Amino acid sequence: MRFQQVAFLPDWERLLFRCLDRFTDLLLENRSAAALEPGDWQEDRPQSIRDESTPASPLVFDGWQAELWDIFLDQWCDVSRLDLGRFRQWVNEELMGLGLAYRRLRLHALEEQKATGISGLGYLALLGAASLCAEMISEYFEKQVEILGKMAVAARLTLGRSLALCWRQVERDDLLTQKRQACLGHGEPEPAVLRLLNPFILAFNDQGDAGMIEEELAGPNPYQLSYAVRSQLHKAALQAVGRSRRFAARPGARFAGEPLAWQQLLESRPDRNRLLSQLRRHHDLRARMVSENVRAQVRKALRAFLRSHPNLTELYPYIVNERQLEETLTRPAVRRRVQKILRKADARAAEEAIALLRWGAETAKRGRKRWFGRLTRMELTDQLTDAIGRYGVIQGLIDDFSLVRSHYGRIAGQAIPWQGLRLWRTQEVKISTTLRAGVERIELLDLQDKRQEEIENQFLDGNLFYLRAAGEIYPTNSRRGERVIFMFADLRNSTETTMRLTKDTASFLTPYLTAVNQIALNYQGERIYFAGDGYSAYYRQAQSSIRAAYMISGQFAKLRRQASEEHLREAREIYQAALETGVNLQDTEKIRGLLKHLKPGEAPGKVQDFLTELAQIETRVLEEDDIKKALSKVAATRAMPRVDIGIAITAGELFFALIGQDQQDQGEKIKIVISPQLSQAARLSGSSEEVRNYIETHYPQPFPYNVHAWEKKLFNRGIVITEGVFETIKKETSIQAFNAKEEVFKQEKLFNYIDKILQRRIIIREIHEAVMLKGISEPCRIFEVSTSGSALDKNYGGL
Repeated sequence: MRFQQVAFLPDWERLLFRCLDRFTDLLLENRSAAALEPGDWQEDRPQSIRDESTPASPLVFDGWQAELWDIFLDQWCDVSRLDLGRFRQWVNEELMGLGLAYRRLRLHALEEQKATGISGLGYLALLGAASLCAEMISEYFEKQVEILGKMAVAARLTLGRSLALCWRQVERDDLLTQKRQACLGHGEPEPAVLRLLNPFILAFNDQGDAGMIEEELAGPNPYQLSYAVRSQLHKAALQAVGRSRRFAARPGARFAGEPLAWQQLLESRPDRNRLLSQLRRHHDLRARMVSENVRAQVRKALRAFLRSHPNLTELYPYIVNERQLEETLTRPAVRRRVQKILRKADARAAEEAIALLRWGAETAKRGRKRWFGRLTRMELTDQLTDAIGRYGVIQGLIDDFSLVRSHYGRIAGQAIPWQGLRLWRTQEVKISTTLRAGVERIELLDLQDKRQEEIENQFLDGNLFYLRAAGEIYPTNSRRGERVIFMFADLRNSTETTMRLTKDTASFLTPYLTAVNQIALNYQGERIYFAGDGYSAYYRQAQSSIRAAYMISGQFAKLRRQASEEHLREAREIYQAALETGVNLQDTEKIRGLLKHLKPGEAPGKVQDFLTELAQIETRVLEEDDIKKALSKVAATRAMPRVDIGIAITAGELFFALIGQDQQDQGEKIKIVISPQLSQAARLSGSSEEVRNYIETHYPQPFPYNVHAWEKKLFNRGIVITEGVFETIKKETSIQAFNAKEEVFKQEKLFNYIDKILQRRIIIREIHEAVMLKGISEPCRIFEVSTSGSALDKNYGGL
């Protein structure tokens, strides 16, 4: 398994859905005018909602109201009817409710990590919660895109920013800090945890990319810094690093891209002077950097002013519109108009804001000057430090998003939905219609009860992490080393068939692949993986595995008969169409002449292929066998391929391992199945080319067995079981030896037992010679289970 499997209690999905649904109601509220209300957000703290599991520990977050105001303000710019009071209520009830659920999840995951010894279990809980948020937000807004339109992207970003802010505050909660100290030996949140609490990961994840983040961050925001300025600063830092003795041993290009390198450049006086000198020479860079710094500081101050005076809605355009803000700093007439708006508030706050506007205009003006009146060295250092700090925030968001998405984002065109994580959902977001009013409504609907049973079974088998606030998150160690029966099925000719697949023949393998997977699961099998021409599953009972293998082989026999019939029918159609052209199919010269004068589309493509195949034969007069071979070859490319299968069944311990990806991501693990007997089953399912050639040379056809061993090499086009599986069958059933009447079977050691489910007698033949397998030092004693339709099954399989 290349991914971790995670499931949540249904309450988690319901909490998140309600949070999304009520936030959308805020956006769609039918109000004609702006609904901002006067009042100080700083005085209105979120209500203390008490945690049920820890009644003495309410969530009280200090110092986050300013950030919430910024989030609200950005969303208000997109939806001017958004009501401040209702937004506060949504924060207090829905966002805080998710914060409490997140804290319970993290606390319990840390306890389980210490109890089970599974490294990174606490991180996995956060990873699962973040992935669930991204998936449900994507599902929800895909169904709301017609209603919300352009608001959808801004709404998703608002949700991502709100969740990231709330959960980051939870990570610094006293209870969580104490739990980390007790379980991990430190109280601070891990860097990998903070990396996941990225608004773009929570809101977009697999539906976004670094370019989308660049576009979203290009607008007005507290840390806005244009790509052009960042690019030019990077070049300047690269030159400074290249000339610095302090960084001589560092890889310059890579190191210069890190904000930390710039900070270290500023700490060294020679390096700082060298960097400042470059800024002096690059007039455009200096002017743009100073202008963007000033606009960011003025915007931040005006946002804080508006937080205390939300009724001054005339200020909004100068905050959200980059061009109008720039005109405020460059054109006195516009600045006087803004000052007039500011003076509607109390005198002290207004004068402070007006003074900042004047400072910003003067600083931006001096930043553009080359000689007289330019910025001093100290002022330029402050401006550079400010730009570096904002660049660090932007680059951190982009790097964290790209890193997490590369590990856990969706793989385009792959069946596995997540590269590093698979979510087992119990509910889905759907559009339902009210019968009376005919109104469409988005709802969260429960999936079938079978899905909940599958989750419970996966968990009990050690295949899944069940993330909840109490009880085991992962089965105890005693459950992860139990004895099971492995089945490995290997498709023959699948590689060759796949290599010649076309648009018309691409679906031919589907019946074979479907037969293996569906039958294996129908008989209590648990799939391990399905990759190309190999399928593996495990069973609790040997009877179930043999039953599944027997039914798979029977289905393949049926599919092969269909393929033969289709091949014959296709050959007849091609031959008949070729005769209708009037050419003598035994004369290659006449066939070549026809092909030269044949216009495109005049004859079907398969007929042209057939005639081309005949024309390539060197002899003048063709024999009947030559025509048959060419006809069979062309028909094979148009008909269902003939695919065989080899199945092997072994018994052994089932182990799960969590492996790390690299030393830097110690908390990020992937769970895989490890068992020597699974590898043994994969080896036994294959066939040796040498044995096949030996059988065709020394034995008459048709050969009565599907399994043969020669010089400890194996030929398997049937079902092979090991001695361990045979011994298990003896314990599960009343297996008996018997003697066959036919001469060809008299020297064989045969056994049989009755399968009550299939209502058939299962025949098992002991292979005289043990086989040696690659990577296994000891010889392996094997048995053959007679497949459906084989000679033994026809004669002795009935009851």
